[in-house]
Amino acid sequence: MQSIVSQMDEDIQKLVQEMQGSVTLAVLIWQGLKLGRLIAVRVIEAIILERVQEASPDLHCESCDNRLESKGQLKRQLVTIVGIIEWKRQVKRCPSGCKESQVAPLDQELGLSPNQRTGPHLKRMACSLAVFVPFEIAATLLCLLTGVEVSSSSIWNWVQEAGERAMNRLQTQLDALASGAEVALEHMSDELKSLTMLVGADGVMAPFRPNKGTAQGRTVWREVKVGIVARWQTVTLNGKQTGRLMQRRVTACLGHIDDFKPRLWLLACQQGVAQTTMVVWLSDGGRGFWGVFYQLFQPVTVGILDFYHASQNLWKAAAVWMDGRTRQARSWFQQARRNLKHGHALHVLLQLHNALQQSDLPQTTRQSIQSTYDYLFKHYDHIQYDRYLHLGIPIGSGFVESACKWLIQQRFKGVGMRWSEDGFNRLLHLRLAWVNGSFDDLFQPSPNSF
Repeated sequence: MQSIVSQMDEDIQKLVQEMQGSVTLAVLIWQGLKLGRLIAVRVIEAIILERVQEASPDLHCESCDNRLESKGQLKRQLVTIVGIIEWKRQVKRCPSGCKESQVAPLDQELGLSPNQRTGPHLKRMACSLAVFVPFEIAATLLCLLTGVEVSSSSIWNWVQEAGERAMNRLQTQLDALASGAEVALEHMSDELKSLTMLVGADGVMAPFRPNKGTAQGRTVWREVKVGIVARWQTVTLNGKQTGRLMQRRVTACLGHIDDFKPRLWLLACQQGVAQTTMVVWLSDGGRGFWGVFYQLFQPVTVGILDFYHASQNLWKAAAVWMDGRTRQARSWFQQARRNLKHGHALHVLLQLHNALQQSDLPQTTRQSIQSTYDYLFKHYDHIQYDRYLHLGIPIGSGFVESACKWLIQQRFKGVGMRWSEDGFNRLLHLRLAWVNGSFDDLFQPSPNSF
């Protein structure tokens, strides 16, 4: 202990001298940060040395029960968030040479696995950076924040490990749900429980490699299905009522809609869908996602067709019926959209129906108007926007599209990015863990570990 403290004093004096020669505050702060890291490393090494000098317990081989013999003190190194920590500790092994009988008692006491070379805090920070930025940038930022140089490939490996844990955790929950086990509710206040629950789903495309194990070939675009569950709170700002999302939770799936359904239902159950007074489903007209609504949520949910998508379809009809370049088309569209929003959907449908009775309509025009009519008629129960507005619930699925943008587009659709399915899924589940507040659960160092 004394020798290390003495050495620590010499190093401290050297850094202090460097700091005294610094002119600007910025340099002083940077040197102070280096000093703090050095002190942390030296103190940790000194404490470990004290533990090394304590009497080592007698241990026996788990295979043959022979008393383990000392192999001497071997060097151990760990890359941590404060720097590289080095020490020597006693290692014991079975005299009979039994397989996997070599142990280091102090390593076990410190909560270290035999092949561990990196502290969990450093891995956690690296993975949290990789959640938001490419691996190369994450490595640069990690060095700036900690002074520890780590390769981008190492961070990629840590993301794979943590992402795999996240996927396994989700699969365990899905298996329990499928077996009929009761889903554990996420803790929330009584105020949150009383708010309307919003449920939405949409798809977004992401770039993938065409073949496993190689980056060769053209990019393949695949749909990622994204679902969101949140509470809707109405607040008054500057004399106007507006809404905001609370307790936002997200799920996603690269795969078939049937794989997406249990993930979204699990999320809804965890958020207390069965105990909520009002549940609102918001989505565009995609057949697959409305199938999710009819199968899972219809009995307990108000279904709303996104007003923007409904309006888009009205414009498509107006553009071909009256020529979208004319004032007449724009005027009809604006009036039809107002009627739709304020409870006159039947009137809009009647106008479209009457248009279809014109005998001189070109075939392409007729098809477009018919498509809009069928679209709105199919969703007639879901376009009663005046009632939804009166209830104080949103009529747009922008919160779902926003989730698609920040969950998928911002991280997975950078310039030149193409993903393997495994790499994509692991990082995706790590991002989901971060968004849903369960990221730290994937990194649980014991109190004595680094």
